[in-house]
Amino acid sequence: MKLKYTGWGRLSSELLDGIAAYTRYGKMTVIEVMRQCSDNFMQIIQSDRYEFKKIIEDALLKDANPEITYDDIKKISQHLQGLSALWRSIRIIDEIVDTIGYGPKLISIEMARSEEDKVRTKKRYSQLEKDVQRIIRKRI
Repeated sequence: MKLKYTGWGRLSSELLDGIAAYTRYGKMTVIEVMRQCSDNFMQIIQSDRYEFKKIIEDALLKDANPEITYDDIKKISQHLQGLSALWRSIRIIDEIVDTIGYGPKLISIEMARSEEDKVRTKKRYSQLEKDVQRIIRKRI
């Protein structure tokens, strides 16, 4: 089963190389800062040392929709398994918000890219044993 995600390349490109902010190294993009220092992606976009956090927050607020619908999820997830898992995550977040009374600052939902064929790997000992048997048979 192969999952297809469209539109992410453009978004990733815009996030990594499309927005520039003033840093201690001068005006740079996220990818340039990653090349210049030892901070990772999340440290760079969440840190107050860089302007990326504010730029991203402003962009998100501009496109903010207070309520996520099932149709919104359908637009970004074309696989039924991914769709239901993402929708369940959204519903759980809604329950948490109702319980604690306020929304979280940041939500990160991590999902696997694709469902690979689940094949049992051969144990190293078994493989070595077969190789030894094959070599012994060749000698005879």
